Amino acid sequence: MSGKSKFCPLPWIHSYIGNSGHYAICCITDEHNGYIRTNDTNEKIHISDGMSAHDIMNTDYLKKIRLKLLSGEFPEECRRCDFTEKLEGISRRKTELEQYAHLKDDLIKDTRDDGSITPTIRHADYRLGNTCNLQCRMCGPNATTKWLKDYDQLPDHLYNFSSRARMEEFKKIRWQNSDRLVQEFSEKSGKLDRLHFAGGEAFFIKGMEDILQSCIDSGESKNMILSYNTNLTILPPTLLEKWKSFKEIKLLVSIDAVGRLNEYIRYPSKWSDIDKNLLFIDKNHQEYNISEVIISSTVQMNNIFHLESLYQYLEKFNFIVPYPNLILLSQPKYMSLLALPKNLRTLAQLKIKGIQKSLNIPSDSPYHYLAENLQTIINHLRHSLPKDEQDELFAKFIEFSKIFDTKKDLGIFEANPEYKNMA
Repeated sequence: MSGKSKFCPLPWIHSYIGNSGHYAICCITDEHNGYIRTNDTNEKIHISDGMSAHDIMNTDYLKKIRLKLLSGEFPEECRRCDFTEKLEGISRRKTELEQYAHLKDDLIKDTRDDGSITPTIRHADYRLGNTCNLQCRMCGPNATTKWLKDYDQLPDHLYNFSSRARMEEFKKIRWQNSDRLVQEFSEKSGKLDRLHFAGGEAFFIKGMEDILQSCIDSGESKNMILSYNTNLTILPPTLLEKWKSFKEIKLLVSIDAVGRLNEYIRYPSKWSDIDKNLLFIDKNHQEYNISEVIISSTVQMNNIFHLESLYQYLEKFNFIVPYPNLILLSQPKYMSLLALPKNLRTLAQLKIKGIQKSLNIPSDSPYHYLAENLQTIINHLRHSLPKDEQDELFAKFIEFSKIFDTKKDLGIFEANPEYKNMA
């Protein structure tokens, strides 16, 4: 294979089901229409279709993806990793390469000339529909039913995750509550070493706990790393009890700011609940086999000037990783940093550089990449769009914020006074 290989292990060993119930290459490609498709009709494959893991992994679609990666080409669906690596950031591809470095040579060697493989699913990822208790600003009806009514009423130019044609699909997402969920999992279990859940909010889904119970009953749980993306607004006792049977539990807790600003971004969360649950986990992590807790923060227009307070907040914990994982928001575009006015980009860079100077992460720390994410943000802020395009995005951001604020009795300029003189 080419020495320029862009090899990523996920198209070889990973099974991902997105919020709508369709299979995709991974969670990153799900943002860019990376749905796995049938050979005959080119239709997206849904969990309810009942296709086997072997057949899904050997669709013409995935065979072509694997061959492109091996030839040194990022497929269009993988442009998020391409973009991140060009900014010298740590992409999902690079993270998975490190995790599965010991399998790389064998996976490549066992790939046939047409891209087909004999798959072994080692990592399964379920985005459990759109059952969620929050209506985060940067989210949409694909991931939370709380957005269904309000999103459908947005002006057409503020649509992002869907068209009105897809709204009916989002209103009917039920697969996460069906018997098929546990059945589908049982068909590919046996070799799994990692199992990941997100949502919606996975902690609300009974089927998720049913899957855990099946892993416990089979004895597979003791060899499995279980992980979640969660807003941590709840912490069910039944779930905590099941965690005791797993090898490790890792939590990526979605928090974008501290206190009132987090409530503003992730409406209608209560900061007191999140803080209480974090303190509980920090104190009791050993009892529940929790090996790692990282705060996952989506960097966007609403928090770019307030990240320092998040770093300061994390200093109070003894176990929770004291540095957040900063992830650049890409969609909706008008809420991403691309909408940031040029004269505010310098201020944003200074804020991030201030955080950089205050950090003291040893170069050999497993969390050194979290510091590198700061430089990725600075690199991103150095690139701006043509003024007319950027002005249009900023205008959309303010328009969207005012619509949302009116409905929720909140204020964009109170939350982000930096924008007051720009609108």
